[in-house]
Amino acid sequence: YFDEDSSHYFALVDEAHNLVERSRNMYSETLSEYDFLLAKKSLRKSTVKILKTQMSKITKLFNEYKKSYRDDFVILENLDENAYKIFLRFIEVVNDINKNHHEEMSKELFDFYLTVNRFLKLYEISNDAFIIYISNKDNLILNTVLIFDTVVSLAYMLFPFKSVLPKVILQ
Repeated sequence: YFDEDSSHYFALVDEAHNLVERSRNMYSETLSEYDFLLAKKSLRKSTVKILKTQMSKITKLFNEYKKSYRDDFVILENLDENAYKIFLRFIEVVNDINKNHHEEMSKELFDFYLTVNRFLKLYEISNDAFIIYISNKDNLILNTVLIFDTVVSLAYMLFPFKSVLPKVILQ
């Protein structure tokens, strides 16, 4: 396939008008304080100290963000290293809880764990096509979002080899 002249291939995309929105949804994740508080509330009777310690660190992080980012919407250059480490450690702790103390795993904790895990995975692959922002209106929200500025960025995702880009896009 790749050894042949690729200019003879084309892609027909049904429902193409949905590509940008679906791609953005696929490569975006939101960490909300509300979801975190649900997870934390579900752990009131937990006896696992390391989990409660980690949840306290996330509480402190969200409180720092609320103080530092009083505007409704702030774009961040990067997630600060401390926040990254706190969320990464949270993933490690919950992995251990799931293995060794699975009775402590509530639905709310598991849902928040999945969200944090996805957020970090997207953050790790993020590049200039992504933004990270904080929204601090009613509920603190931390987002990583794939942004499509132009049709060209979408075209390069669909056709990673310039030789197969439709000629109309290259002009």
